[in-house]
Amino acid sequence: MGRTSRGQQDRWIRLGPLRDALPASIFVLSGLPVSALREDHIGAYLGSPLPYQRPGWRLVAGLMAIEAKLDEATRTVALSHPDRPDVTIQPDENPAAFLEWVHPLMPNDRAASAQILAAPDRGMTDTDFPSISLINLSSHRAVAQKIGRDISPKRWRGNFWIEGLAPWEEFEWIGREMRIGSARVVLRDRIVRCMATTASPSTGKRDVDTLAALDAGWGHQDFGVYAEVTQSGTVVQGDRLVLI
Repeated sequence: MGRTSRGQQDRWIRLGPLRDALPASIFVLSGLPVSALREDHIGAYLGSPLPYQRPGWRLVAGLMAIEAKLDEATRTVALSHPDRPDVTIQPDENPAAFLEWVHPLMPNDRAASAQILAAPDRGMTDTDFPSISLINLSSHRAVAQKIGRDISPKRWRGNFWIEGLAPWEEFEWIGREMRIGSARVVLRDRIVRCMATTASPSTGKRDVDTLAALDAGWGHQDFGVYAEVTQSGTVVQGDRLVLI
């Protein structure tokens, strides 16, 4: 994909897995005035009661390999994991089915999952505002080169994957507004990464020290940017991203 002069380059959107919560062909932004992606992070499961606002997430590396696909019509979720049989559940109607399925993946030194907590009005994001995440695939390839091996971009758990940029160019967008498909978002902040990115999304095993690679290569542990939706709309794979 060729690049033209700065500011006129082609920027293309690839749809990230959204924790594999939606079909890969199209994602729709919520009709709420300011919202995260519809159906992303609409629930969490807890080992003990926690407040909804910014709960104290605790990483379990094995859970990184869970694949989840939502059927919006039936409100069922199809789950798969390399160490568990495939299962389809209705978390609203039968949360116990999920808790039973995930139990063997929990370490012995962690409290067993006890309940599913729903958040239908906005996603349970890692920010105080309802955010989505944008991942620059050129930055991803730079990190992989620093590590010395290919790694899956799913490791970063991004909502949108962007092609056509220079590595780390996304950090220059903070505070800017952009159009993605028919939606608009404003870039809010860089994403400080945690130990979750050291676990393979294929196996759930820690296999790469992504944080050390970021530190050694660029003196930070940031990867990707948070954005907030300012105008809802539809985004289709291959849509162009336009800075406003």
